Amino acid sequence: MRVILYLLAACLCLPSYAASIEASALDSYVPGQPKSFVFRLPTVSNLGSYNVELLLTSPSGVAGTDFYFDAVATAPAATEYVFPSAENFFASSNVVPGNTHSLTLSDFGLTGVNVVAGTNDAVAAVVFLTSPTFNGVLSFSLGEDTFQLDTPAVAPTSVPEYAAARSTVAAEVNISVSPVPEPHAAVLIVFGAFGFACWQPREQ
Repeated sequence: MRVILYLLAACLCLPSYAASIEASALDSYVPGQPKSFVFRLPTVSNLGSYNVELLLTSPSGVAGTDFYFDAVATAPAATEYVFPSAENFFASSNVVPGNTHSLTLSDFGLTGVNVVAGTNDAVAAVVFLTSPTFNGVLSFSLGEDTFQLDTPAVAPTSVPEYAAARSTVAAEVNISVSPVPEPHAAVLIVFGAFGFACWQPREQ
């Protein structure tokens, strides 16, 4: 019994990491319509600045034309923002090699803050779009080489939890999204199922 209690206590002492992107927010997308999701940071201590690059790719279409992040529409989280102020928040997007569109989010504060899940872990409401004729599968990933979570020290210094945080975000951002079924296809499926249910073989 004591062993079980010790294990429970140890689990409760482990750092808590919130989902960087809630998978339910990216269950699908509608071609030609904007789609948004909230990006969050894991629990870290003494955060003074962050730099996060999100990548959007697809085996079909053209990055920046058929699928792309909307940096203008992307805004700092309205609630639970990481810093007391979003005055220095910056978002920019760009096409990079590999048929990829990137979105860079950054901000800094004058003093360090402890990021707590559900309290101040939200970074931005990210918006992406596709052309009305694009129906490819989209894949999200993290630009690990440009990922930064620094303390407010003058010399760039990563937060103590940097390595674990980068691994967590990289794993949770790795999401693929498909377009919703085309309306006419869904109608055909429904009518086909209805016709099959109503069909009765003739008696001989």
